[in-house]
Amino acid sequence: ELTEELRGGLKGLHKLEGRLDKLEGRVKELRETLPSDVKRLRMSLDGVRKYYGVQRGLIEQRLVALETGRDGGETGPSAGAEGRGPQSSA
Repeated sequence: ELTEELRGGLKGLHKLEGRLDKLEGRVKELRETLPSDVKRLRMSLDGVRKYYGVQRGLIEQRLVALETGRDGGETGPSAGAEGRGPQSSA
């Protein structure tokens, strides 16, 4: 009975050994690929930050232009259009 129990325990250990080998292989693979994956992710994140930085700058410029127009220094295609009626187009 003890022999059977030990054999069963050994079978369990062999299964665990196989799983451990697979995990060690996966860890090795991750150690090799993770740095390049992280580098690509950082590059992508930097690109997104630059894009949104540019977009933010453009939005701030537009906002300043709109606020300036509201204060009397109107800019853009509608500048001066309000004061013109059909009579002043001649």
